[in-house]
Amino acid sequence: MSSTMLVFVAVLCVSAVLAKPADKYTTKYDNIDLDEVLSNQRLFDSYFKCLMGGKCTPDGQELRDALPDALATACEKCSEKQKEGTEKVMKFLIEKKPTEFAELEKKYDPQGTYRQKYKAEADKRGYSESQYTTKYDNINLDEILTNERLFDSYFKCLMGGKCTPDGLTLREILPDALETACSKCSDRQKAGTQRVFKFLLEKKPDAFEELAKKYDPRGMYKAKYEADAKKMGINV
Repeated sequence: MSSTMLVFVAVLCVSAVLAKPADKYTTKYDNIDLDEVLSNQRLFDSYFKCLMGGKCTPDGQELRDALPDALATACEKCSEKQKEGTEKVMKFLIEKKPTEFAELEKKYDPQGTYRQKYKAEADKRGYSESQYTTKYDNINLDEILTNERLFDSYFKCLMGGKCTPDGLTLREILPDALETACSKCSDRQKAGTQRVFKFLLEKKPDAFEELAKKYDPRGMYKAKYEADAKKMGINV
């Protein structure tokens, strides 16, 4: 579980966490219907966009303003109802909204300061992060790898340029996939990852080096790359 997962959870559940003099968050919004927020994409999106820096309702603005404190204190100023709501929304976000988790984490916990702090709690409660979407699993990898124009478009996307929807999804999950060794990948995604990895090492070493500099600047995953390459019979 990422730290920002809890941020969003705490914020939604606490619902406008404004501290009282007694260092407790206001219970003014404790009666918000969480089920309605979670099941209504329009409502969910409005809170999410607010937290990402967009337009906010008054209560949404209060939520966003209080995020740093809610994250740092692990909801210690929450009422019992707010804590129960936090667990409910936390489970929903971890299991149903992994893409939003990643975006929130980049914004509110770019250094991963709180990641480990909350991971143990999520594990204890049996929450599990969802698999990556399989929406694009049927994309023709052979066509991409053999067509220079298509290959260049995906490469430029990964390097920070304009993306197609599937390219953007790949770019968003790549850091997490590297960190977790593709643990959320489907079998087809894992097989495709190996094919692309082999292709890059053998046919596009310069492109591979540029990607490594961007996504692994400290060489944290270098040893794994080399071990996997040796298994494939490739000298790195």
